Amino acid sequence: MGKEKMVKLVVGGMTFSTKLETLRTRPNTLLASLDNTSEFYDRETDAFVFDRDSHVFSFILNFYRSSELQLPSGICGNAIRNELQFWQIPECHISECCWRVMHKADKDKILFNNLRQRVDLESKIPEVTSSSGRLRIWRHRLFFILEHPNSPPRLVWNFFYMVLVFTSAVLLTLSSQPELRQRYYLVDDYNFTKLYTKDSSAHKYDLYAYYGLVPSLYILDNILVAIFTLELAVRFLVHYHKRLFFRSILNWIDIVCTLAGFGTVVMDLLLTYGVFHQTSEVYWGYLVLQCSMVFRLLKFFRLQERYVGLRIMFLTIQGIAKDLLMLLLCFVILSVIFGTLQYYCEFENQKFSTVPLSIWWSIITMTTVGYGDYYPESVCGYFMGTVCYMFGIIFFSIPIALIAANFNDYYTRIQQRELFAKKEKELLVFKMGQALPD
Repeated sequence: MGKEKMVKLVVGGMTFSTKLETLRTRPNTLLASLDNTSEFYDRETDAFVFDRDSHVFSFILNFYRSSELQLPSGICGNAIRNELQFWQIPECHISECCWRVMHKADKDKILFNNLRQRVDLESKIPEVTSSSGRLRIWRHRLFFILEHPNSPPRLVWNFFYMVLVFTSAVLLTLSSQPELRQRYYLVDDYNFTKLYTKDSSAHKYDLYAYYGLVPSLYILDNILVAIFTLELAVRFLVHYHKRLFFRSILNWIDIVCTLAGFGTVVMDLLLTYGVFHQTSEVYWGYLVLQCSMVFRLLKFFRLQERYVGLRIMFLTIQGIAKDLLMLLLCFVILSVIFGTLQYYCEFENQKFSTVPLSIWWSIITMTTVGYGDYYPESVCGYFMGTVCYMFGIIFFSIPIALIAANFNDYYTRIQQRELFAKKEKELLVFKMGQALPD
C-alpha cells in the first residue's frame, strides 16, 4: 500500500496538515480543488497559504473529517458566513444544533436594516459649512429641530410639541361636553336632524351641527390649528426629501388634520354670519368636518419620532407583524370553533340565538372581558365556557413573550447605536454652531 499524500495548509499563521483524500470528500469546494497550480500554493514552503481566520478554519477542516459542520461559539454569524463563502461551503451543511448562530445573524441583520431605515435619515442630509449661506444654514438647523429633536438644544421644541398634542387631545374630549358648547347665532331654527337622523341619536348630531365651543375653548382650538399648520408648512419647506415627506403616513395625517381644522373654522364663520343656507349638503358636510377632527388623536403617533421608547415599541410591532397576523388567524379560528360549539351546547338558550352571536360570546370570553350580556345556563355550556376561557389565557400569553423579546432586542441595539453616535452628533452640533454667522 502506497503512502497517502499529506497536504500542509497555513491559515492565518497556523499550520494544519491533513490527507489529500480527506479534502477530496467534499467536491465543488475550494479545498477540494487545490493543486500545485493554485494561486494559494507556495513552492518555497510546499504549503497552501491563506490569510483567513484560523479558528473558524479548524471547524471547517473538521467538517471534511467528520462530515458534520459545527460552528464556533463567540464569533459573529456574519463573519462565519464570510468564511464559508470563501471556502465555497454551502450553509445547508451546518448542523442543526448550530442553526441558531446563523439565525441570530439573519435576525440582527433585519433589525439593523429596520433601525437604519427609521433612524439613519440624518446620514442622507448634506452637511453645511460657513460658506453654505445663511438661508441654507437656518434651513439645516430647522430641519434638525423639527425632524430630529433628540439632542439637548432641541428638547425645548420636543416638550412644547408634546404639550400641544396633549392639549389638542384634551380639547377634543372636552368638546363633547354639552356644558362647554353654545348655540350658533343667526342660524335657522329648522332642525335637519329630524329629517336625516333617528330621534334616538339626534342629540349628538345637534350638538356638533348647531352648537359650537364656548369662546375661550374656540380661541384655543384656533390657536392650535394655526400652530400645527405653521409647523407643517415649515417642516415641508425645510425637508430635504420631498418625496419621502409625502410617503409618510404621519405627514398625511397632519395634512388631513390641517385641512379639517381650516375647513371647520371657515364653516363656523359662514354659519355664524348666515352666509350658508342650511341645506342637507351643508349639514352633512359640516358634520364630516367636525368628526374628522378626531384625526388629531393620531398625532400621538408622531411622538414616537421624539421618544426612543415609543419608537422601539413601533419597531417591535413591525418586526413581529407576521407572527401577530398568524396569531390573529388562530384566534379567529378558535373563536369560530368555540362559538359554534357553544351554540349547540346552549341550543335551548334563546340568548344564543345564532352562531354569530355565539362567536361574539367566545371572543369576549377568550379576551377575558366578560360583558355578561350572553352567558351559558347548561352544564355543557359551563364546560365549554371554562375551556374557552382557559384557551384565551394561554393564547394571549404568547404575543406578550414575543413583544417582550423583540422589544428587548431593539432597545439594546438602539442604546448601543446612540452611545456610538453620541460623539458624531456632538461634532455635528459643534460644526453647525461654528458655521452659524453672528
